Amino acid sequence: MTGAPEAVEQQLLRSTIPWEVRIGLWLPTVGWGLFASAILIAAALAFRWLFPDRPGASYPIGLGFATRAALVASITIGYALASWRWISVATFRDLQRLGLVDPAIDVEREEWLVHCNPIEVLRRSRLGGLAGIAFFVFLIEIPSALAGARPGQVWFQLHPMTYMLGLGVLFFWIAGRLAYSSLGPLRVRSLDLEFELDLLDPRPTAIFGRMALRGSLAWVIGLSLSSLVFLNPELELRGSMIVFLPLLLVTLVIAALTLTLPVRGLRRRIAEQKRQELERVRAAIRGDKGALAESRISDQAADLGLGDLIAYLGLIEAVHEWPFDSSTVGRLGLYLLIPVGSWLGGALVERFVSLVLD
Repeated sequence: MTGAPEAVEQQLLRSTIPWEVRIGLWLPTVGWGLFASAILIAAALAFRWLFPDRPGASYPIGLGFATRAALVASITIGYALASWRWISVATFRDLQRLGLVDPAIDVEREEWLVHCNPIEVLRRSRLGGLAGIAFFVFLIEIPSALAGARPGQVWFQLHPMTYMLGLGVLFFWIAGRLAYSSLGPLRVRSLDLEFELDLLDPRPTAIFGRMALRGSLAWVIGLSLSSLVFLNPELELRGSMIVFLPLLLVTLVIAALTLTLPVRGLRRRIAEQKRQELERVRAAIRGDKGALAESRISDQAADLGLGDLIAYLGLIEAVHEWPFDSSTVGRLGLYLLIPVGSWLGGALVERFVSLVLD
């Protein structure tokens, strides 16, 4: 492993694995997501059976909406747990290709190593989870107050929507933690190891761009699943557009943020190194060959003519500061077709089920 092995070892000793991942390590990634979803869905249906038709007089949402929300949240939580592990494993393999972590580690056998996080990072992640819960409580309490309920009333009595509220707390806890981990700067397993940056070799930086794009894809799919809670087969086209166009805009914004924010530190590093190299080359073009002493072409400085320096200057000026190119933006655009497809598919399924039941 490059860097300081002793420091890395000490860092790992001060690390732990999030419980949301720890309890699923005995199952494969997809299996863990399906298992979690199945358990939560079964519990939601059982709770709905125990409280079939009791009216929620002062509750802000109807029982049908609450049941749908619980089922969608169950599927989304399972997906989030599976994608969390999938992204971590894929990122670790990328870092192995960069040589920043031991390439001899077998991820299939020692997956727990992939998920180790420094305790201070986990603490900040848990604060993100608490922020998510606070946001959910706010979403419930404001409509409840407008519906005439006393503060906290919906939380401290058993009613048909109790399971949905409890599941919502878990959902937003996980969402808050995922938001913290995906919107923060990409770290090398949070061990602060750095790779040597070469402006004319985009392959290492492209790997970091791929990591960010992978996180964007995970969020787009997750938002597509969770937004199905708003699906109503009784809405006409205009009503559906009013509901889903804002959701598509929100998905676009979050996809863009999860693509750019994690690599902003790397982008600053590339921009600064590019600026310094341009200054050196421009100084050399003006006649100061000593300016190339710290340049990547310092060993060739004596043999380079003016034409060579100008050509090299053009190469440096053409370097992308962001660790991705136009194809990445194109992929992001294609990803935005996922929510549209999920909404159309969900609407067709709902209409089919309605026809069968009616």
